[in-house]
Amino acid sequence: MLPPRWLWTAPRLWSGAITIGFLLDAWDHKVPFAKGGKTGLDLMLRIEAAPALGTLRQSTLEVLKAKAAAVRAAGGEVRLLDDPKNGNRHTLLIAQRDLGELVSELRSESEQIAAIYAQINAWLQALFDDGALARALPDLEPSPSGSNGVGARTVP
Repeated sequence: MLPPRWLWTAPRLWSGAITIGFLLDAWDHKVPFAKGGKTGLDLMLRIEAAPALGTLRQSTLEVLKAKAAAVRAAGGEVRLLDDPKNGNRHTLLIAQRDLGELVSELRSESEQIAAIYAQINAWLQALFDDGALARALPDLEPSPSGSNGVGARTVP
C-alpha cells in the first residue's frame, strides 16, 4: 500500500494527462455518455490540461481540433474543449464509445478484450499517426526558464 502522503503529492503546477479507461460517472467529467443518457458505461480516451496553463494549451488544442474528424471516424463520440456538451474546462479532447455497443455481439472475453484494444488503438493511431500531437504535448509543461515560447510562464 502506498503511503497517503504520496497519493496527494502533485507538481506545483499540474500540467495534464492522457487517460484511457471506462467512464462510469459522466457527472465527474461533465460530459454526457456516448449514447446521450445519464447512465451508461463508456470506453474513453481523454486528453486534459489544467486551465491555469492558459495559452500553453493552444498548440495542443489546435492539433486536436485538426485530428477530431479522424478520431470520430475511428469510432464513437468526440468532444473538444469548446464543444457545448463538454462542461469540463480541463478536457481538451474526450473520445467515448458505449461499451455495450462495442462488445455486446461478441461471445468470448478474449474477443471483447480484442475489440476494446482495437478501439483504443484506432483512437491513438488517429491522434499520433503523423507526430504532430507528440510534438505539441510538451508545450503543456511549463518550463522553469519560460523557454517554451510565447505565453510560456515560469513555475512559481
